[in-house]
Amino acid sequence: MVKNRQRGILSVHLGGQTRTLRFRSHEIAMLEERLGMGISKILSEDLIGIRVLREAILVGVMHEFAGKKGKEAKLTTAKVSRWIDDYDDFTELLTSVVETIAMGLPGAEELMDDEEDDEDEGKGESLSAGGEADSSPFGVSRTLNASSLPS
Repeated sequence: MVKNRQRGILSVHLGGQTRTLRFRSHEIAMLEERLGMGISKILSEDLIGIRVLREAILVGVMHEFAGKKGKEAKLTTAKVSRWIDDYDDFTELLTSVVETIAMGLPGAEELMDDEEDDEDEGKGESLSAGGEADSSPFGVSRTLNASSLPS
């Protein structure tokens, strides 16, 4: 798995080939539309699950299917679900996709730089929206404070 998280790009082996998932403003807006909620809610630890992962992968790889015809052009939720089922490490896939989405947000790189500076200075973990230290296995709330995300 190859990440360029600062640009919201993730290369991952799915469906028998390496696919490039792209999460920039357009794809994030599409994900919000498909799920019917804002990005801060989508990235909420309580909501992250197979549905979010499936929709994120679907949106993230749509650019690879643009302009294709026939069978090659068909990208369905069922196909993406099979890709997820066949992936060896579900937690790794979920974590990588969620972190890449977060890094695709406009201004995320600056937020990450600020967070890394805080950690370097020994300030430790960031606080969740509720003011408690976050121990999310996905690392999203540690890196981006939910209140700093667009809704």
